[in-house]
Amino acid sequence: MRKFSGLSEIYLVFFVEEIDDDNRTRYESDYSDKVAGTTVMPIFAETGF
Repeated sequence: MRKFSGLSEIYLVFFVEEIDDDNRTRYESDYSDKVAGTTVMPIFAETGF
């Protein structure tokens, strides 16, 4: 399997003012790209502003 980025895992951090539990659960789930061989792990960081 070819790794386009050379990384097996990538953290994707979104800085947001706020996020409710429903949306965090919906969008903060890992995604495995089988072609690239990479797992993308989104994280929402609340700024509170």
